[in-house]
Amino acid sequence: MTPSHAGPVPARTRRWRVPPPLTRGGELLEGADILREMTGDWFCWLSHDDRLLPRKTELHAAYLAEHAEARVVCGNFDLIDGEGMVTRTVRKPQAVYRSGIECITTWVFFCALMIHREVFAKTGTFDERSATTQDTQMLMRILEHYPIHRMEDVVCQRRLHGEMATETNPRHYEDRLRMWEMFAERYDAAFFDPDRAGTPEARARTLIRVSDL
Repeated sequence: MTPSHAGPVPARTRRWRVPPPLTRGGELLEGADILREMTGDWFCWLSHDDRLLPRKTELHAAYLAEHAEARVVCGNFDLIDGEGMVTRTVRKPQAVYRSGIECITTWVFFCALMIHREVFAKTGTFDERSATTQDTQMLMRILEHYPIHRMEDVVCQRRLHGEMATETNPRHYEDRLRMWEMFAERYDAAFFDPDRAGTPEARARTLIRVSDL
């Protein structure tokens, strides 16, 4: 995230400073490299063709001023087309998510997150072998240790178009298989939906439901 993406920071949140983008040899750093190089307290992710809205930092900071215990905060977001026109707004009420099914079914969008650096000390870094699913994998690892707070404000825009990496990257199918293999090895069905995983049959139904999302 760059200062131009973050927008103005009001006086009451002036302790928030957005640094210039991290680079090496003229190239923007991504994923794991950013985590190794970052010096601030809060991390934001921005995919190359999505947008952060001008008040994103201000709105996150205002929420955190009222919820000091939060270490991971998600906002709502617009969906835009290839021309940048808003087609729909994904708006969920303020909540605190503690299960995988909550994050998946309410659409926690990684670009709408603000994450404290202490979180990554427990989750580890991004799995860059899975370029098109590393954000979803990280989201589940975050839930192992921290709840995700959702605020009502719209903070960014997700662009949907036919040239998205999830539509065109030939590695995406392989990435998804690797992700679900990791989920099956790492998590019981109760991690995704603790209220509906009381029996073997219920656990199986939960895992099938999650894999279809």
